[in-house]
Amino acid sequence: MEVNKGIACDLYDYLEIACMYRYQIRLILKSGEVLLGVPKTTVIEDKKELLLLECGSNQRQKIATLNLKTMEVLTANAKFTRIEF
Repeated sequence: MEVNKGIACDLYDYLEIACMYRYQIRLILKSGEVLLGVPKTTVIEDKKELLLLECGSNQRQKIATLNLKTMEVLTANAKFTRIEF
């Protein structure tokens, strides 16, 4: 299965770290939409890289990694605070 290229590997690593530590994050999408939540995992569906974001009481959103503009970590003492995609 050929997968559409997503974000660069080094940036993808930050998504994985945020999932692993369950950081509270603010995502800003290229469309300008702002999402708050906790990243759960990354998945590939329909040949696209997606981030699964838990946005509150059992609400989950799948966000294509190509749509990410900025990730801000809101959790104190995190390994990083802001990533520009």
